[in-house]
Amino acid sequence: MLALRSAVRLGLSAFRAASLTVPAAPASLLASRVTMMRSFTNSAPALLAAAARKTGAAKKPAAKKKTTATKKKAAPKRKVAAKRKVAPKRKTATKRKTAAKKPATRRRRVVLTPEQRLTRQREARQKARRAEIRALPKPPKRSPSAYALFVKETPRIGTENVVDAMKRCSALWKELPLSEKTKYQEQSNALRDVAAAEYRKWAAKVGDETIQKINRVNRAKGVARRLVPLNPAAKIPGSVFIIFFKDQSDKGLLDTTNITGNNESVKKAKKAGELWRGLSAAQKAPYQRLFEERREAYLKTKSA
Repeated sequence: MLALRSAVRLGLSAFRAASLTVPAAPASLLASRVTMMRSFTNSAPALLAAAARKTGAAKKPAAKKKTTATKKKAAPKRKVAAKRKVAPKRKTATKRKTAAKKPATRRRRVVLTPEQRLTRQREARQKARRAEIRALPKPPKRSPSAYALFVKETPRIGTENVVDAMKRCSALWKELPLSEKTKYQEQSNALRDVAAAEYRKWAAKVGDETIQKINRVNRAKGVARRLVPLNPAAKIPGSVFIIFFKDQSDKGLLDTTNITGNNESVKKAKKAGELWRGLSAAQKAPYQRLFEERREAYLKTKSA
């Protein structure tokens, strides 16, 4: 750029000198100036090269600086203070219209006769008694007997009613051999063990006092079932024969095929009596010792 400026200055100075030294008419002067300008433009590269040699090596043009547009960080917004919630205005209590109060009427006192009073007291006691009975826990179901399992497996014939079906099942059970009856007895014993475990768990939960209450209620209703307390000492011990009868019945050793009668329990008792009379004193001794132990435990509990 400096060399170009110096060359231009030299050309202008030469042009001025030529215009001053050569007088001419105005038209010729204009033409001479045009030729001078043309010669100057033609000789400009040579003049530039000479100026560059005079000043030294030609300077390289300076590279333009890259301007990277930097994004200005936006100034953080000012936190606007949250508007305070204005509490709603309290509603002014409006005056309620007071209705005209009715005059209080006195209740008439009912005078009961002695008979009516006794009747009401009896009804209240009965109601409390029924509520107490309903609140008593229900015991678990008993296990089915061998005969009940046999009846359950025996199907009905056609449109046979319940009475005829039970008569037919009873006749079939009497004719059933002992080997077939023992199968049902074994099933009944297995179910009895399961029911006994459930009963012991239930009796431990409710207690002996509750069991005695249930027995009193069942006795008043005429129910034959009696619940056994969990503590055997609290139970009145049976006789020696009763202990023997229960032992033989649990083992399924009472065969009633040759004994007459309609009731199976009575037939079993008859069979047990025959077996008991046939036992010797040594064979009866274990049952006698068991009876004495239960009797002593019961007397201790009763006296305590």
